[in-house]
Amino acid sequence: TYAEQNNVKKAVVIGAGFIGLEAAENLQAKGIQVTVIDFADQILPNIFDPEMALYAKRHLIRQGIRVLTGTKAEQIYERGTQGRVAGIKTSAGNLPCEMIIMAAGIRPNTEFLNDSGIEMFKGTILTDDQMKTNLDDVYAAGDCVMVKNRLTGKRQWSPMGSSANLEGRTLAQVLAGAQRSYPGVLGTGVVKLPGLNAGRTGLTEAQAKEAGYDVVTALVPTDDKAHYYPDASFFITKLIADRSTRKLLGVQVFGPGSVDKMVDIAVMGLNMGAVLDDFENADFAYAPPFSTAIHPFVQAVYVLMNKLDGTIVSMTPAEYVYSCISLWWSRWLGVTLVTTATLGLTRMLISWKLDSSTTATASGVTSANWGSSAAPMLPPRNTLRPAASNILEISVVVVVLPSEPVTATISQGQSSKKSSTSLVTFVPACRAACSSGL
Repeated sequence: TYAEQNNVKKAVVIGAGFIGLEAAENLQAKGIQVTVIDFADQILPNIFDPEMALYAKRHLIRQGIRVLTGTKAEQIYERGTQGRVAGIKTSAGNLPCEMIIMAAGIRPNTEFLNDSGIEMFKGTILTDDQMKTNLDDVYAAGDCVMVKNRLTGKRQWSPMGSSANLEGRTLAQVLAGAQRSYPGVLGTGVVKLPGLNAGRTGLTEAQAKEAGYDVVTALVPTDDKAHYYPDASFFITKLIADRSTRKLLGVQVFGPGSVDKMVDIAVMGLNMGAVLDDFENADFAYAPPFSTAIHPFVQAVYVLMNKLDGTIVSMTPAEYVYSCISLWWSRWLGVTLVTTATLGLTRMLISWKLDSSTTATASGVTSANWGSSAAPMLPPRNTLRPAASNILEISVVVVVLPSEPVTATISQGQSSKKSSTSLVTFVPACRAACSSGL
């Protein structure tokens, strides 16, 4: 191979999606030191929710793979006159290496259709449920086609080998005269990492909120088989559902073992429009070498059902982080911060003004970067702490990926509200509650 022939010791993978992480795993298995970089703030962006992606990132780091998120590739350095790679310049600094893998995504190879009259969007071919384009007798299927999301009905590009084959079969049936239609994709995927497998299907929490669902989630660790059986390990399962209808919306699973069977159970449920209660007494296969007496998927469903029914009170990792932010700011500034399942928060700027009798002003910045320590969430040092009774106005800027920054100004004695999928409430301790939906 190229790596062996050129004695490659260090490699950089650009892109932390499925392909990039699979490439990193294979390179590491060859004894190569690997660094993965991605411009997004997390690995597996738009595939896993931030707290799940953070778990996977930390696992990769523990396994010896360097991971740099929020990092832009800027320039490739060469050595000699033969065009050999010497390193890459990134926004985080220079990374010496002898090999670079480009896995930052793909684009449909459809430029030859630009003047054909076929309706396209960003290079993808638009089709109906029977894979027909806007032109008579012209059909398309596969990675170049924009289909739809099976749950939301909105258009979605999902260039996966599995869905491409299903689209091709549907198209073949249609061309043969059968009345068939393609129902859409769920974005199902599974990836093998060093010592950890990861799978998902359906909507992420952020996507479900964007689609207008009243989202509730549970993150549940379980055994993957009888705990006393040799090679028994774990699943970490995140379930996403609609609070009012209890309809299952999505699943994300980690574990060293067969995460695909957990995902596939969810796929069948999503295809059939199942609600959580449909899984309650599901008679899944059990024997100690294969599963637990109550299937791990059903255990996760029980936890979310109990949460919905009020039988238990639980907190996801993301909700815990927001509680930490709330505690520190309420103690320091006299402001209570209450959050409701606002995933994707990456930065927060809080500034406050004092009343006209006080000439001093103060401002502070807090950053909730899930990849760093908790320290950035604390109030700024060496900054004047105003008395709560003197606070006239509090301004808050919240960045919720992938949305643009949203600003809210909260003054004592009045409240403002903006419509969005996330709810953040800021309450000056000295006055009645003022709420703002961000």
